[in-house]
Amino acid sequence: MREISFIHLHENEQTAVEAALKCKDKMQGKFAQLQFEGSRNICLTLEDERIEFDPNRIFTEAGVVKTLEEFNSYSEKAAQFVVDFGMQIASNFIDQRDLVISIHNNTAHGDCSIAHYELGQDVEAIHTSENRHADDFFFVTEAAFFDFFKKEDFNVVLQGAKPSDDGSLSVYCGARKIPYINIEAQHGHLDEQVEMLLKVTDIL
Repeated sequence: MREISFIHLHENEQTAVEAALKCKDKMQGKFAQLQFEGSRNICLTLEDERIEFDPNRIFTEAGVVKTLEEFNSYSEKAAQFVVDFGMQIASNFIDQRDLVISIHNNTAHGDCSIAHYELGQDVEAIHTSENRHADDFFFVTEAAFFDFFKKEDFNVVLQGAKPSDDGSLSVYCGARKIPYINIEAQHGHLDEQVEMLLKVTDIL
């Protein structure tokens, strides 16, 4: 039986949590949720130094540097703290898993939809469904997952073999050959995200 981890990294994306709770009796595995005052980013004081970072950009050293610099928080001390934090999450919930399922939400007018992806180094394949909302899609690291969701006519993106290193969980899992599925849905699309989560059980 697969060892599965469900990961929820952005606490403000609450439709994803609601969907996971509705599906918990049908999906077995560990569930890890980062909680920090209901916000997307983590902000804290480290020895009188304020730091802020995106918790989905902390799984490589390059990603840690980029996210700290983005929020004007970079220092060697801050970088080491965030690297260690990411390693704790990885060692406890990712590295020994047979499948990692990340759950996220996006906004109606944001830049995260199937329409924003293009073929290239970061993306190997895309399937766009005429029957699904562009904001509701799977992002996967395995060709077999892509083929399955494409056959079921869901929006789906297959990560490239050597994507740009942004420190994200998909990049981390892809580099280590850990099967990864991101279930992305627009805020408020609860029924759609529940359907997507339950569809994963057909793979399992």
